[in-house]
Amino acid sequence: MNNKKVLAILLSLVFVFSITFSLAACGGGSAPATSGTGTSESGTGSTDTGSGDTILVGRVVPLTGFLASFGVGSPDVEQKAIDEINADGGIFIEEYGAQVPIKLITYDSESDPTKASEAATKLITQDKVNVMTGSHTPLTVNPVSATAERYQMPCVTVEAPSDPWFGESDHYWSFHVGFTFDMFATVMVDMWDKLDTNKVVGLLMDNQDGAATRQPVIDEAEARGYTIVDPGLITVGTNDYTSMINQFKAAGVEIITGNMNLPDFSTCWNQFQQADYIPKIVAIGRAALFPDNAATIGTEYLSTEIWWTPTAPYTSDLFGISATELSNWYEQTTGEQTSAVIGYKYANMEILIDALKRAGTLDAQTLRDTIAATDLNTVIGHITYNELQYCEPMLMGGQWVVSADGKWTQNIVANTFNPLVPLSDTPMTALIGS
Repeated sequence: MNNKKVLAILLSLVFVFSITFSLAACGGGSAPATSGTGTSESGTGSTDTGSGDTILVGRVVPLTGFLASFGVGSPDVEQKAIDEINADGGIFIEEYGAQVPIKLITYDSESDPTKASEAATKLITQDKVNVMTGSHTPLTVNPVSATAERYQMPCVTVEAPSDPWFGESDHYWSFHVGFTFDMFATVMVDMWDKLDTNKVVGLLMDNQDGAATRQPVIDEAEARGYTIVDPGLITVGTNDYTSMINQFKAAGVEIITGNMNLPDFSTCWNQFQQADYIPKIVAIGRAALFPDNAATIGTEYLSTEIWWTPTAPYTSDLFGISATELSNWYEQTTGEQTSAVIGYKYANMEILIDALKRAGTLDAQTLRDTIAATDLNTVIGHITYNELQYCEPMLMGGQWVVSADGKWTQNIVANTFNPLVPLSDTPMTALIGS
């Protein structure tokens, strides 16, 4: 077992256990997803077994609960891709000697890993799906993949850090697309490098996601000559950051970086401002992923990682739609602003449909082997799987700004992993008042 695998196992244990523990008090019954359009249906116990009439695709996403922002757009974005292939009659399946349409059955994980596992089990054992998919954070992706492994069901997941996924167990039936913690660290430090600072960095890492990203960030920063001021992991729910602020002030910290949830970071950042302490750079993971997050925080030039952007120069091999065109379709159809998860939802279906087309069969082993051989251009970039069965997609660094139409948008300021993604005209900018 290589060192990266060992480290990933340790990080994943911290990452998954801490988040799961924090959710242990969440109750309530399992809830089906709202219905999509076309041939999508809510997970209410379909008796169709895919015996020549339809190809049944199971899907688990968080539509309610504290991860609901990730679920926005489902299942309609996924259904767009399915409608496009179904418009041509579906996919030719050799054993049926005919083209067969796809039906999507979506369940809500309720932002709970136990409910995600239960939903995946129901999809496989009761709905009799032919293949599984899942998206959005390890709390969904990991239990869905584990369930697929248990039932020897081909499974494609996207949009969660890969380290907790490949570190949790060996995978055979499951394949994943997600950035690594090392990529996250590189992007963060890439952004810092673009401004003239004293290279003194204060950490705001909570005892959930922050526990897993802390060491990669420290390693990358110190390798580039930065000095780290680390007050230790922050307990989720902390409401007094006075001692940390004083520690950072005393050390002359000009860069703040970390990984926190939105409520905790909002509390923390309000106290920074009350203390009249504005560092040059604040680069925060998780708390500032979506436009509504940025609006809640209300600070321009706040930095964060970017998983996908409509300006990415990527076009789907299957459907010929570009990242920009997908974003335009979504905004025109829903009236909502595009976020990073929209590209991943669509790409999840691209990967699946491509594999089904190439396999030409619903035989589980053949379909699994066909997924493993994926070599596909999608709206989130080129997808191939490595020996651990995951793919590292695009990851950029950006800053939130208010556009002329009043929307919170992101300037792309770091593109090391994706140089084809154009940088914005406005370069990395220090926080106003720093």
